[in-house]
Amino acid sequence: MGGSFRAFWFWNEIGHFPVDQGIMEKVLEYRRHAEECRGLASQVIGQEIKAHYEALADMWAKLAEERLTFFVQDAAGPLDGS
Repeated sequence: MGGSFRAFWFWNEIGHFPVDQGIMEKVLEYRRHAEECRGLASQVIGQEIKAHYEALADMWAKLAEERLTFFVQDAAGPLDGS
């Protein structure tokens, strides 16, 4: 146990939980990908390509939330005394 633990805090309706820096970095990376896809969607003219970028943005955003939600659900047990 020689490593250090850096955490961010995540708040939701259940409470607040420490989120490991590595997990939070991935969540933020996925959110950046989503924003990049939304930006590209706003720049293209063709509706088919625009829809493709919007779908990609939605998938990145969903992946970010699922990763965070999975961690929070996993962490909820020990943090609430279970």
